[in-house]
Amino acid sequence: MITALWETENYEISAGLHQGSALSPFLFVQVMDVSSEEIRKEELWELLYFDAMVFTAENEEGLQRRVGEWQEFLEKGRLKVTVNKTEVLLSSREDKDRIAIQDRRGSIVKQAEKFKYLGSTEVYSRIKAAWGKWRVVAGVVCEQKIPVKLKVKIYNTVIRPVLVYGAETWPLRRKEEVKPERTEMRKLKWIMGILLFDRLENDEIYIKKDRISKDYRGDKRVTIVMMSLIKGNGEIASGN
Repeated sequence: MITALWETENYEISAGLHQGSALSPFLFVQVMDVSSEEIRKEELWELLYFDAMVFTAENEEGLQRRVGEWQEFLEKGRLKVTVNKTEVLLSSREDKDRIAIQDRRGSIVKQAEKFKYLGSTEVYSRIKAAWGKWRVVAGVVCEQKIPVKLKVKIYNTVIRPVLVYGAETWPLRRKEEVKPERTEMRKLKWIMGILLFDRLENDEIYIKKDRISKDYRGDKRVTIVMMSLIKGNGEIASGN
């Protein structure tokens, strides 16, 4: 390790990529960007996005060759291609609907009819996941005896991060841009007890939520509720 002040002796790292570390993705991208200069093709034919890769070829033989070359390169750096997370997608004007791509060990890469990574399909999966988290904490956020401030805190901590995860990279069409906001509005109105005849605009609801979050200083019930959610799958007994 080299810093501005000193340099350590060489040492081996065997822990792998630390999940959740803010530094790990940056270091991984830097290493991959430098080490793969010789094997990489120009953009659009091959794309790297953190630990994901996309290969494009004009024919089956070319794609098979590039998969083998990349797999060999990665294994030299003690990395590997996870075949069960790898898919191949065919787009052809010819009357051909199947191709067989194998890794270096003979495992067949799954062929997909459609490919989802980031984009419009991701919006719907995020909304579905957010509703799944909503059902987990429904016993809390729908309980009238629990303060609204605490319910907003739980929403900001448990539900909203699931809804907007990766949103900064979504290439959305105009009609899809409003879907996450509509989902969030339904949840916030439920949590804060806002009715239809209150006639509040979305911006007003956001301002109200932010004001509640800012005023909230927290208390021991946050820890109790969160621990109960983890241990009891959202079944929380309310009492006086």
